[in-house]
Amino acid sequence: MATAIPGFPTWDAAGLVGSTAWGLWTVPLSVGLYLQRSSSHVE
Repeated sequence: MATAIPGFPTWDAAGLVGSTAWGLWTVPLSVGLYLQRSSSHVE
């Protein structure tokens, strides 16, 4: 928003926090999808 609205407040650590949160979210998501897929192929 700060690139389009002059004076919009920014937080310098937002990029680091957002990227870290995204990475931490994708790990359990990947594991959950993998486990769900492997359990659905049980014969």
